Amino acid sequence: MILVPTAGIEQHKNEFYKKTSKLLSDFLENQHINNPTDFDDIYYYFYDTSGNKKKDQFKKLLIGSRNDLKSIITDIKVLYGTDLETKLSSMNKLYKKFTSSVLGKKWFELAGIETCPYCNRAYVFTLKNESVRPEYDHYYPKSKYPFLCISMYNLVPSCGLCNRLKGPIDTYDEGERVIYPFEEEFGYDVFFKLDPPQNGNLSDLYDLNKNLTLKIENSSSLIPMKKYYENSIDKFRLLKLYSKHSEHITNIRKLTQIYTKDYLESLAKNNAFINDVDEAKNLVYLSHLNKNEWHKSILSKFTHDLIEQLSK
Repeated sequence: MILVPTAGIEQHKNEFYKKTSKLLSDFLENQHINNPTDFDDIYYYFYDTSGNKKKDQFKKLLIGSRNDLKSIITDIKVLYGTDLETKLSSMNKLYKKFTSSVLGKKWFELAGIETCPYCNRAYVFTLKNESVRPEYDHYYPKSKYPFLCISMYNLVPSCGLCNRLKGPIDTYDEGERVIYPFEEEFGYDVFFKLDPPQNGNLSDLYDLNKNLTLKIENSSSLIPMKKYYENSIDKFRLLKLYSKHSEHITNIRKLTQIYTKDYLESLAKNNAFINDVDEAKNLVYLSHLNKNEWHKSILSKFTHDLIEQLSK
């Protein structure tokens, strides 16, 4: 739904690679000795016949882009066929080691991620000293692709509800996949709106949105993206869940009636601690309404979309 900022991820990716590369190499070398029947194919995908690590392959797996991960999935599917999930399932032990490590407990805090990108309804704060962190959703599910269980760009910060709702859908399948929040977002192509659109007079606002229906409009003209958007809306139950925010809708309707464009301009002009109209709006609505900052506040895109509709 909203884009995950990657600047913090990129800033710390060398640390991520250093720690996860050690986990991966220890595991593969152990399996090469103790379980060669199941693991020699993948071992030689990452090592040459002299036992030297193929560093480029390691980097593609651990810190590579989504295209790198898709390429690895394609290659390993060829190596293992229908036996992939069964033979490589023990690779999920790597994930447990990663999440119990210091890096695994603080990774999303280092990356600067604050809200669930799938729903934007929940904060995903980290309290590393108390082992409190967001859930790790595996965009490509670890049940189907266990070799991606500690891939940096396969680990999506998620609230518990979205992680459960997404489940093990095969996002490698273009027909099933949801949007990939490190690269894709609803942006302005998918938006919330009220029907009927009229704000109405102020006295009507105390009736909790009677006769109003919340809708999600998908205006994308790109057929693949339109499908991914629809899959995301359906899989994460976005319309049903956002329809529960009736009090928030009522408050937005009231505030757009009270804080007109002229009033906001006056606030910005006459208060030294308010820099401009955009900052005044953020303060009034207790949100981050600029698209580049939607990840900082829950319900920020929802709030933005309703304001845009009701302020016209």
